[in-house]
Amino acid sequence: MQMSSLSTNAVLKVSPTILFKFPSFSSSIKPPQHFIGSCLSSDRLQNTSSTQCNASSTPLTSEGASKTFTENIKSGFKARNWNDSLKEKIGGIETGKDDPVVPISRLIKEHIESIKSMLGSMDDGEITISAYDTAWVALVEDMNGNDGPQFPSSLEWISSNQLPDGSWGDKYIFSAHDRLLSTLACVIALKFWNVHPHKSEKGMEFVRQNLGKLEGGKAEHMPIGFEVAFPSLLEIARKLEIVGVPEDSPVLQEIYARRSLKLTRIPKEIMHSMPTTLLHSLEGMPGLDWEKLLKLQCNDGSFLFSPSSTAFALMQTKDHNCLTYLTKAVQKFGGGGM
Repeated sequence: MQMSSLSTNAVLKVSPTILFKFPSFSSSIKPPQHFIGSCLSSDRLQNTSSTQCNASSTPLTSEGASKTFTENIKSGFKARNWNDSLKEKIGGIETGKDDPVVPISRLIKEHIESIKSMLGSMDDGEITISAYDTAWVALVEDMNGNDGPQFPSSLEWISSNQLPDGSWGDKYIFSAHDRLLSTLACVIALKFWNVHPHKSEKGMEFVRQNLGKLEGGKAEHMPIGFEVAFPSLLEIARKLEIVGVPEDSPVLQEIYARRSLKLTRIPKEIMHSMPTTLLHSLEGMPGLDWEKLLKLQCNDGSFLFSPSSTAFALMQTKDHNCLTYLTKAVQKFGGGGM
């Protein structure tokens, strides 16, 4: 703030809503007048209003000007107690010139109820369909023993949503980990039900050409449980005799090492007794005690809200709660995609 000169209407800003006007100290005008009176606020305090001094002025000699001004500063300009004024306002907010003061607590309560009502009327929004989860749901066989999938719409989604490069996954964002995991899972689903062999071949070609992109990949770019799920998919693909399954390579050895590290961090006796992150990736875990694991289900019947993990659990246990969760999920999203 530059103080080299002050105009006749110089303003000293004390607060966002309280302004005090002092006369200019320019030599071209008379000495400052002595202000006597009380500072009165406007009838209604608004965002743009300022406190005005309702005062009468009397001439003052230059000798007494400094002394009197100092005395008035100390006495608060004989002003009304500002704290009293603030106390009148702190209990509520004025809504208009003729409206009564509305208590702040009431306004807060009204806003809370409004927000609750708004959130209650919202649906779950839009999320990206996971081709990986959809593939595992498509692998579930009919619970009544019929020859076919329990969720045929999920298998149909896979056959209808292969990308031009042969992969499955998010078509707007390329993540090598997600694309390879999703593509291998979808190829397995197609091979398991022996449909669309040309789509399977194109998918495996994508896997072979892009496997090297996993090398040196950052852990934060991996889907949850990738290091557990991807090796499991490779083993399933070999059992199904899918042509072109990658053999062991440095990049795969690195993934296997990460899987071993993760599994050793959470011993099986721990994961069977309390919820852990491994519940999200049960489809990549051999030798599980399902009687114990079923006690760790979420209230909705899922395992950590993971369709793939829940689908694998359903295959192993035929658990009704798992079936209910997946059935609702398929119906909710429509089109078979999860």
